[in-house]
Amino acid sequence: MKKLYPLLLILLSISFLANAQQWNVWDAKYSPDSAGYSSSNVGGFTVAPETLVANPDMPGDSILRFVSYPAANKWMWKANFDSSNVKTSTMVARIKGLSDTLDRVMEFDFDHGGLRERLFIYNNGTWKLNEMNVKGDLNFNAYAWHIIRITRNDSIFSAYVDENPVPFAMDITNKASSNNYWRWADGNGGSSLGADVDWIIWSQIGAYAPGEGDPIPDSLL
Repeated sequence: MKKLYPLLLILLSISFLANAQQWNVWDAKYSPDSAGYSSSNVGGFTVAPETLVANPDMPGDSILRFVSYPAANKWMWKANFDSSNVKTSTMVARIKGLSDTLDRVMEFDFDHGGLRERLFIYNNGTWKLNEMNVKGDLNFNAYAWHIIRITRNDSIFSAYVDENPVPFAMDITNKASSNNYWRWADGNGGSSLGADVDWIIWSQIGAYAPGEGDPIPDSLL
């Protein structure tokens, strides 16, 4: 019987690794298409409306400056999921707004597992979960750097700021969808948008609130 214990430990380790969370990482040292994102929902642009600029807080580093203007233009970056039945996902991004002359900071579109929800972060200090038309105040400065974490747990959509375990936005969506991806940037076509983006990581394995799942990679922090 004792000989079975090492075998059981090996099998448990294999099972854990097979189901472990894995981050897909994009750091703004290069364009999102270099990390496997593809353009989506494009209107008015022939190339992505973005520029890699020097990070003033870290010599040798860069950030991506994304500006979608005028309001009728739009461009999104899309990442497809491996399975058509992914009902949980997690995304974490470090971003900040650019200017109060623009309408929005960022749009995040979770569109998979039969349901859809989009988070709009506005420059006027508000947010909106678009599909269910749920709105609220940000209670943080949109023009400062923040870490935004979004989780999709079946129909429950939650958004967190700076790894605070209490979500600043939450709703239960019933918006049906047959798509199988998540997207970010500007897909509205009716409002302007601008943000500096430092990095984005995402996982299609689990809905992990702050303090849960794998930590944010040290290299990003």
